[in-house]
Amino acid sequence: MSTRKIWCPAPVPVDLPLHFISLKPITMKKIYFLLLPAFLLLHTVSNAQVPNPGFENLNADGSVSNWGNVYLFSVWIDSTGVSHGDSIVFDNYFYFSTTDAHTGSRALEMRNAFNFTTNQGTAGGVAADISPVFSGWSSFQFLPVAIRPTDLSFYYKYFPVNTDSAFASVLVFDTMGYQIGEASIIIGGTVSSYTYATIPITYTTTDVPAFVVLNFRTATNGGSISLGTRFVVDDVSLNNATGINEVSNPKMISFYPNPAQHSFSVSTKEKITGVSAYDVSGKETSFSFYSARNIDCSSLAAGVYMVCVKTEEHRYYEKLVIEK
Repeated sequence: MSTRKIWCPAPVPVDLPLHFISLKPITMKKIYFLLLPAFLLLHTVSNAQVPNPGFENLNADGSVSNWGNVYLFSVWIDSTGVSHGDSIVFDNYFYFSTTDAHTGSRALEMRNAFNFTTNQGTAGGVAADISPVFSGWSSFQFLPVAIRPTDLSFYYKYFPVNTDSAFASVLVFDTMGYQIGEASIIIGGTVSSYTYATIPITYTTTDVPAFVVLNFRTATNGGSISLGTRFVVDDVSLNNATGINEVSNPKMISFYPNPAQHSFSVSTKEKITGVSAYDVSGKETSFSFYSARNIDCSSLAAGVYMVCVKTEEHRYYEKLVIEK
């Protein structure tokens, strides 16, 4: 018996009868050393903004320019030369252009696949790439930046099945390839109309940023992955990055105290309509509150949470640390 592996950088056809193996992300330390030479070459070109942020541009094959992911498949062949595959089901491509746009004529939609032989799902997802045709072997693709980005913003819809939660992140690196900042968001629950999300980037050093890694996924790492879940994204921006929103964008939401123990307050000029928190697995906890100045979080266990503050026009996300 032999195994044949097939590299597939494009979205996967619905009827593909193959065993699906997703590429496992390598550790951050290894990423630094493996991809640093490539970055140094890229950094000799002019600094770029988020490429194709509204997903309007398509390649000749219909794929979305500058966005993608790599999937690896294998087929096992028995002694008679007959190939076999698991029961993989797709309800659409892992990622594709959709006309259900927030602005313009197009947006990006992501879907899942499910292996009924192993009873495991595989999440759809994309990373931003400076190349129109996605060129990477993993979801770590580097975008040069000239100015320190302050936050990641985008519009989205989410239609989860079961307990699925979507995920978006941006990682910021310096010229030597060391991570100096990050922002991430966990999205849970059905969001049927376009909603604005903005996530502040937290920096650990004052070093000058050189490039970023930008990802969207239909599921969190280690979380539920169900067939039928849909994640739609449009109008992505890195505020204060080269070419995008050069005007200062002050922080619109803050919590205090943070870390918190039993309660915390939200500081914002906008009218709050709801507050909820997501743990690392994507589980949502909604708060009942009478005042934004006294939100009871005593039911939360110690840990780090992504808190979503809903206003009449926006959704803001900020990390909250709970100490007991």
